[in-house]
Amino acid sequence: MVVYSQGGVGNQFFQFVYYLYLNNKGENASFDLGRVVYDSQHKGISITDFIESDSFNIIYSNNNDLPLLIRDSFISKCFRKYLRLINKRNVFKSYYDYDGQTALKNINISLDIYVGYFQFVDSFILMKKEIERLLELKNSVLIDKYKNRYRGKTGLHIRRGDFLNSGHQVVGTEYIKRALTIVTGDIVVFSDDIRWCKENIESDLRITFHEGSSALDDFIALSQCSNYILSGSTFSWCSAFVFSNKSTQVIIPLGHEAQFMSDASNKKIGWNFTCL
Repeated sequence: MVVYSQGGVGNQFFQFVYYLYLNNKGENASFDLGRVVYDSQHKGISITDFIESDSFNIIYSNNNDLPLLIRDSFISKCFRKYLRLINKRNVFKSYYDYDGQTALKNINISLDIYVGYFQFVDSFILMKKEIERLLELKNSVLIDKYKNRYRGKTGLHIRRGDFLNSGHQVVGTEYIKRALTIVTGDIVVFSDDIRWCKENIESDLRITFHEGSSALDDFIALSQCSNYILSGSTFSWCSAFVFSNKSTQVIIPLGHEAQFMSDASNKKIGWNFTCL
């Protein structure tokens, strides 16, 4: 049984959490990062750069050894497109969560191959303490540094970069303005395009800009804020969720289609959320 990972760090977190969930259910699963390495997306950043992972069964298959569902080849791309067209998810002892809209309860947990998004708030809630532990084992010094600096502040995350050309929802200045009127206290801006943020977010004495040295630095720093204004990316959601609690205030864009941003998911988490 293998969970195959792909995409950026946020997607990898959801996929890794699903892998943990399967093992927690008594399955003997492996986690394959071969496609992540092959794609080198976002400079080849891997979840293993973020968490302590030595105790887990993590493998790195070559592209030619990957199953058809995730291999990079013309035939594989045609096969995946066909499955999406006919809305087929179960195939050949495999599960293909191609749109991130599958319900956790509807997946057979005794298959051989799992490919897809697996953006389940349910499994993340169950494995939250374990993810916190793994982050702390790997990044204790960095966590303490930003806990002292950002605790009590609101983290505003703006994802642009690849979102601009991929069809993902990109929040604009109106959303940011409205969100800023709701939160109180100091605000720290995080983004993959800090220059744009400095040029387009109105000057406010409460606002500072975090210019981290890496994606890991941004993730850990954002995770140590107390409240959040999110833009809909898995990266910022995972960072906000890992050390959150019932008093965490979260503002999210209205009408976001991702399952993990839905009203139902936010109610399961139990944090204080507002949709704008």
